[in-house]
Amino acid sequence: MPIAPVDDEDTVLYYEDSGVPDGSVDYATVVLIHGMLFHGAVFRRLIPYAALHNVRLVFVNMRDYPGSSRFSPEELKAIASSDRETQAKAIKALGLQISAFLVHIIKKCDIPKFTEENGKKKGGLALLGWSLGNLVSMSMLGNAGTLPDDTKDFLERYLRTVVMYDPSNTSLGESPPERVYNPLRDPALTLEQRGKLFLTTISRYMTAIPDPSSVTEEALNARTSLHEAPAGTAMDASKSPTVLRMTPSEFDSVTDYDALERSNELLRHVAREVYNDNFRRALLDTGGVWKDVRVLYVWCDMSVSDCIWATKQVAQRLEEVGKQDSRMVQFERLTGANHFVSFPVLEGSFLADLIVYPKQAHWDDPESVVQLLAANV
Repeated sequence: MPIAPVDDEDTVLYYEDSGVPDGSVDYATVVLIHGMLFHGAVFRRLIPYAALHNVRLVFVNMRDYPGSSRFSPEELKAIASSDRETQAKAIKALGLQISAFLVHIIKKCDIPKFTEENGKKKGGLALLGWSLGNLVSMSMLGNAGTLPDDTKDFLERYLRTVVMYDPSNTSLGESPPERVYNPLRDPALTLEQRGKLFLTTISRYMTAIPDPSSVTEEALNARTSLHEAPAGTAMDASKSPTVLRMTPSEFDSVTDYDALERSNELLRHVAREVYNDNFRRALLDTGGVWKDVRVLYVWCDMSVSDCIWATKQVAQRLEEVGKQDSRMVQFERLTGANHFVSFPVLEGSFLADLIVYPKQAHWDDPESVVQLLAANV
């Protein structure tokens, strides 16, 4: 089982590696951090397309997820602390562990250094955070200035881009759209009820938002879920919630409810200011740390409203501070995409007996994600 040591406390992170594209010496490596409940295995459908686009993919499991070290009681206590500085130290540790993970991967896998000549980029490494996983990538980037000089200089020779893949408000410490319903914010629901509603809510295809910069809470509330067909008509299988198109075994292979209950609920309730401080240091007031490291912000136009709202907020924050101290950020829209790397409707899936669908159901080809990364990181 591939694991990487990431501190002096015997903490390890489990990872999966797509390997070196055949014959390539200048490939780009993308390290992907998953979000809440769904671990690194959710990205496996990207693997068949990696070598085709000269990309190496490494999926890392966050703490508490399969193969990676569980949080100690002391660490959980720090995350749940009412003291903001204690929480900030705990979240900073997660970012430093990812920095150590990148160093390990670069050395163990002999990742080629990043070079750029005549506008053509070769080699190097990008770090991608998906959904809640952005709390870790923002902690890494936002605390890079505290790394030992040799580690900071080493990573600077390899790290080319940090990818924010459809981040949530929570991971950035930004305020949510208060008048837009989200089961995770419903105090009337039990944890179990919130979890069940979260699965279908987070993986729905919602009415597309073409431009998040001017979106309002009223516009978000007016969106509809595309799989909810009018009475008497067939459901559109291609736009059904992703989790309903997974077979039970497939769903089990990419999720971990124990991690959700042990630590992710605590991480979700860390003081907003802790995450926002990391986000601001990472993007808005970088202090010149890793000034050449870009940010690629990928937003999905049919994603859940909280993620659309987060896209608006990030664009606003960048406009407010101007270019002098902010990091270079490139926004890329995934058209017709929900929050997930999507799955096909398969016989035997949760939805198979409920809908009528063609034998070759249309689905969002994960190759589009790999293409986007290969072209932009």
